[in-house]
Amino acid sequence: MSAPTSYSHQLTVRYYEVDSQGIVFNMWYLGYADVALAGYFASVGLTFDRFIELDLDIHVVKSEVTYRAPLRLDDTVDISVRDVTIGRTSLTFDLVFHLDGEPTTEVRIVYVAHRPSDGKKIEVPSSVRTALGAATDF
Repeated sequence: MSAPTSYSHQLTVRYYEVDSQGIVFNMWYLGYADVALAGYFASVGLTFDRFIELDLDIHVVKSEVTYRAPLRLDDTVDISVRDVTIGRTSLTFDLVFHLDGEPTTEVRIVYVAHRPSDGKKIEVPSSVRTALGAATDF
C-alpha cells in the first residue's frame, strides 16, 4: 500500500548543525527526518508507548538523501512526509524538505519491523497498517 500524506513538521537550523562551509552538515538531514517521522507517528497515534504496547520496534535498513539546495543557519524548513509505502515487513517513507516553498532535500527511509522481546523480524501489525492507512487516505 502506498499513499501520499499531508503531515508536515517545521524546524529551524541551529548553530551547531552548520559546518565550516556555512551550510547544514550532511548527517543532520537524517536527524531532521527522524524528528519529523516521530511527529508523524505521534500524529496518527503511534507513540513510543504504543510501540512498546505492541512489542514492536522498527530498524532503519536503508536511507537515501538527495541534496538540491543547502540549508543555512536560522533557516526555517518545512519537512513533509510525502509518501508512505507499507510492505509486508517494511515501511518506506519519502520526505521532502522545503525552504520558502522551494524543495531543498529529499529523504527516503526504509524500516523493517521487529519484535523487541525476541529480536525477530515480523510483519507490520494490522493496527499500524490501519493507523498509517487512515493518515494517508484523502
